[in-house]
Amino acid sequence: MHIKVSCVVRLSDLTVPGMPGSRIVSADSVSVVDRFRSGDS
Repeated sequence: MHIKVSCVVRLSDLTVPGMPGSRIVSADSVSVVDRFRSGDS
């Protein structure tokens, strides 16, 4: 399974109010799905 999350952060939210511009912050993760694992213990 591969998941990627991205969001836009306005620079005015992080620094001086009124600062123009934005940045895209993203992260991703990869995990193997075990088809034979059961949720029952």
